[in-house]
Amino acid sequence: GFVKELNEVMRESIQISVLHLLKDNSIDKISITEICNKAGVSRNSFYRNYETKEMVILDYLEKTAADFSEIASSSDIHEYYYDLFNHLYNHKDILLLLKKRNLLNLLYEVYIKYSKFTTIFQGRDEYTERYMVGGAFFVMLKWLENSMDKSPEEIADILTRFINNKYIP
Repeated sequence: GFVKELNEVMRESIQISVLHLLKDNSIDKISITEICNKAGVSRNSFYRNYETKEMVILDYLEKTAADFSEIASSSDIHEYYYDLFNHLYNHKDILLLLKKRNLLNLLYEVYIKYSKFTTIFQGRDEYTERYMVGGAFFVMLKWLENSMDKSPEEIADILTRFINNKYIP
């Protein structure tokens, strides 16, 4: 109902405020008061929704991952990786901001959680699944380190060649 929608608007306002404040400061230099003032919410509202500042970012990343999970229905490996890296590219500014502020560990938590729900990994043994998930994550980190210098299509090509045993260094 209305209260739920209002709470969602409040959470989004807090998320946007934290991400905006991260442009100029590291997370440890941002106060809860600054976040609340920027978001136009009370400290009680902040703590009713989040225990820490990092949880705000996790919430944002979870929403982004959930959005991807809704569109990631392909069982084709190349298409899945293309969709994944294209989705990440659409959030380039925020991901590069998280990299700048050394907060990509939060991305890892969400990535591992949501990778379990993708159809592309179902039916594989847990070691193969972890290899595919971990390999793609570390490629993602390198891609972010290089400021997304390759297109999502190029990254999907690289990962697909590895999986299909056709990678030629």
